[in-house]
Amino acid sequence: MFPRGSNLLINGGVFNHIEGNLNTGAQIADKGIELLESKVVPGAFHTSDENYDAPKCHPRTRLAILKEIMDWLNDTDEPHRAMWMRGAAGAGKSAIARTIAQMCDEQGQLSSSFFFSRTASDARRSDETHLVATLAYQMSENIPEIRQYISTAILTNRFIFDLGLDAQIYKLIVTPLAQLSNSSSILILPKIIIIDGLDECHNKDAQNAIVNAFVAALARMNHNFPHKLLIASRPEQNIQSAFGDRDLAPFLRQLPLDSSWDPDDDIRRFLVDNLAKIRDTHPLRNIIPLDWPAPRDIDKLVEKSSGQFIYAATVSKYIKSPRLHPVKSLRTIVELVKDPKNRPYAELDALYTYIFASTEDSDLVLQILRVHLMPAVAPLVDLPMNEIRFIGCLLDLGEGNVELALTDLSSIVEIDSSRIKFLHASLPDFLLDETRAGRFYVNSNSICVHLFRHWLLYIAEYKFDKRPTYYMVPEPHGLGHFGESIREAPSEIHDAFSDFDMKAFLRFTSIFGCRTMASFLKFILREVFLCYFCPALSTSFFMQLLFSTENHPHCKHPISH
Repeated sequence: MFPRGSNLLINGGVFNHIEGNLNTGAQIADKGIELLESKVVPGAFHTSDENYDAPKCHPRTRLAILKEIMDWLNDTDEPHRAMWMRGAAGAGKSAIARTIAQMCDEQGQLSSSFFFSRTASDARRSDETHLVATLAYQMSENIPEIRQYISTAILTNRFIFDLGLDAQIYKLIVTPLAQLSNSSSILILPKIIIIDGLDECHNKDAQNAIVNAFVAALARMNHNFPHKLLIASRPEQNIQSAFGDRDLAPFLRQLPLDSSWDPDDDIRRFLVDNLAKIRDTHPLRNIIPLDWPAPRDIDKLVEKSSGQFIYAATVSKYIKSPRLHPVKSLRTIVELVKDPKNRPYAELDALYTYIFASTEDSDLVLQILRVHLMPAVAPLVDLPMNEIRFIGCLLDLGEGNVELALTDLSSIVEIDSSRIKFLHASLPDFLLDETRAGRFYVNSNSICVHLFRHWLLYIAEYKFDKRPTYYMVPEPHGLGHFGESIREAPSEIHDAFSDFDMKAFLRFTSIFGCRTMASFLKFILREVFLCYFCPALSTSFFMQLLFSTENHPHCKHPISH
């Protein structure tokens, strides 16, 4: 027992000889969780810094809906283990989901949450790849007793994060919960898993898989550790089909955010409180009448909202701008005329249209936002981390001019850590829908051709003294979103190429290698010249011209055939 002891004097007592490391279990748990951490998306947490100003339910609003959800969660006899909260854009789904997450977190009932977002700076928030890992990590934090079981699942399967959704859910969530249930007599409060913005996951097949896998998993869970699932999304057709599966019906409860919840009263309270705050805090508060706003104006705004909180929220942000007079801004909004043919977002579209029309240089604003929306139009494209600097370089704008151009959009767009951030997902929907945006449609031929020319000028005029961090080469798939405009405007593209400096192009490839630029040239030759200007010439002729760049003395990366 004391193999190296000397000069020992021990009187009485009982000694047990134990071999091994007493911290082994804790070390295993820590090691597995460390591997898990690398797959987590912290920005998807409801407490993330990225979501510090994300909307939550305004005080004394949505009380009936919040009560409905909490009563469902706490009813242990409730057979429906999953709830689908659905509603149109701007109905307040994310605000409700975030408020429920906060309430449950404070009461020790939040298991985990994931807030999808296609407008977030972290592209992983629109991807299902890290969903289960992010949920499992939060579960290990919120239910410490389950930590060792999740860790063991990771350590015993080195490829667990490469498995399908079903397998990941079973191994990282269902099985650890079952193990904990069998080994513990702890009574646990009903807990909830929240997945918000499912429609903002860019992979539609994954949307369906998430619904089927999670609902099926919850149906198998032991009632000793009751878990329920709240999914919030728009009622997109494929998601409706997934939730419409007959096999899910016994376990699913649906919560439509429709007029039955009488949202007008909540929207009225929201508007009254926010406009009163603007009256008391705006830089021009000394000249704002004490009886502003008039009840009839509030009534008009409630009517225009059509049950959509996003309209009321956007109006409030617009009116509180320190650059504008709140009284005049409210009067302008109230008197806006909607397009009767443009349903169901006529009022919201009229508001967006007015805001864009009020910008000092709407053409430049649309070009900036079109570059920002490149990943939305072509999901394979990634923008540099310093997006603002890159856009300024691409459009040949001086430092600070991107921010200045977007100043008049502060009610709907903000700059967040050198990136552009839309304040609501309904804005890109508007900008990318020509029937809604009209002259502010960002994917128009003229805008795409203009940006295409800028790509070419960027290459021709590149400064070779150093390679900036915001550098980005136009890959073929990156130019794909200009494809339709290229096909419809060949003469403009021809003009752009007539000014192109081929010597600059070759110099560019000598600095950065030929693989990307050769692929780029292949795309241009195939999509433009072969289709419009010289269809009689064979493809091989142009490919020979292209492949000759491989013999460039500085080319280190020959293209693959």
